Amino acid sequence: MLALFSVNFLLLFYLEGIAGLSVLTASYLILPVAVGTAVVGPFGGILSDRIGPRIVATAGLLLQAGALLFLTRLTTATPLVDLAIIEAVYGVGGGLFWPANTASIMAETPPAKFGVGSGIMNTLRQTGMVMSFALSLTAITLAVPAGIAYALFVGTISGGLSPHDAASYLSGQSLAFTISLTLLAAAIVLSLLRSPVRTGPPGEAVTVG
Repeated sequence: MLALFSVNFLLLFYLEGIAGLSVLTASYLILPVAVGTAVVGPFGGILSDRIGPRIVATAGLLLQAGALLFLTRLTTATPLVDLAIIEAVYGVGGGLFWPANTASIMAETPPAKFGVGSGIMNTLRQTGMVMSFALSLTAITLAVPAGIAYALFVGTISGGLSPHDAASYLSGQSLAFTISLTLLAAAIVLSLLRSPVRTGPPGEAVTVG
């Protein structure tokens, strides 16, 4: 979670500051992430039930890692169509990971503790989201003046950044995505090491493999 939530955040900055788009248009252009997750999410749950959450969750993380690798190399000349495709791939990865990861956690949780398990999971998710934003903003503010970072944050950049500021921003963005990719690599290892189980009836874990 710490590695994942900064993507939409930074893509909005990129589309506004580098592509020179309005806040509204930039918002539309990050929809492929949500669409990919929404379309694949139900199938991710089905696959998790059939073949086990470890394989499905890890596959989702690998897709997201590939997308993040591409995002570390964004330039001022990256076609928006290419970016949209990568966003969709990232969303598909999320659609595989989130249902499978949730199923894996709940399968290991005693039925009497479902509420506690769900609460802890959501708390960690929200904490990861906030920390992800903080890491992203830190990387950006190390690369560009605070005033520009603030203007990107509130959406008051008009017509994109100057060439010098754009180069500085891309350097900071690449650093932020590289940090996310490193954290995601660790998550992939942990996902591979999780217990090989698939979900059965509520509260029942059925071992596979």
